[in-house]
Amino acid sequence: MRLSQEWLQVKSEHRHQVIDLTHRVGEFVRASEVRRGIVNVFVKHTACALVVGNRRERVTEETLLLLEDIFNESAIRRTSLHGRRDPKAMWSYVQHVLMGSSIAVPVADGALDLGEWQALYLVELAGPATREVRLTLVGD
Repeated sequence: MRLSQEWLQVKSEHRHQVIDLTHRVGEFVRASEVRRGIVNVFVKHTACALVVGNRRERVTEETLLLLEDIFNESAIRRTSLHGRRDPKAMWSYVQHVLMGSSIAVPVADGALDLGEWQALYLVELAGPATREVRLTLVGD
């Protein structure tokens, strides 16, 4: 059984942005020479999230726009301790809770075992920022 770890630095350029990590995580897996196992991807921040989403053009961005409509800043302002928290920051925290900070992806034949239309995304919720993403691979 092997264990490999690596940090990725991911830079966003916009307040809300979807960044495809599939290639970078896939390169990490290929370089490890692990043929089968699992890779865990973890982000150390509460103002961004990780998702496995649809690869089709703009689907993830459209989902983010829908979440902005559902969780608008005025609704969050009413619930953020009587206005003492910045609604923009609270919006990102709420989204993070819904989407999550880690994802486990199977590894088969030395590659990520994602579906044909799946990709691994970091969703920036309060950028621009530099995010740290921890990759941990266990397998043989």
